[in-house]
Amino acid sequence: AVQLVPEQAEQSTEAAPSDQGGDPTLNGRLLDISEGGLRCWVPGTSGIKVGDRMAASLRLETGDLEVEGTVYTVRDAVGEEGRHLVVRFEADDTTAGLIRRHVFACERAERRRGMDVLSA
Repeated sequence: AVQLVPEQAEQSTEAAPSDQGGDPTLNGRLLDISEGGLRCWVPGTSGIKVGDRMAASLRLETGDLEVEGTVYTVRDAVGEEGRHLVVRFEADDTTAGLIRRHVFACERAERRRGMDVLSA
């Protein structure tokens, strides 16, 4: 899961309007991550646009991650309601290491699944 909060909503004392009853937080699903950005699915239309600043919080198998970045792409999700967002960010060394360990763990798990299929 990933939580996104528009930067202007973090700085404002009043909640920004959203599809979630005035709460500016978007609860989505992580689709992909790298040391320079993430792609996620969010429900509804959300009013998010390219160039918006976002704070993203998510839990990876290797630890909790909080980054701030800029929305790079917004497009309709294919085959389901909602949208896909790409948020670009600059990761410090600690954050980059956490993401790298997560990606390597996912790749090892994929290889193991592939070997299980071949041996079955």
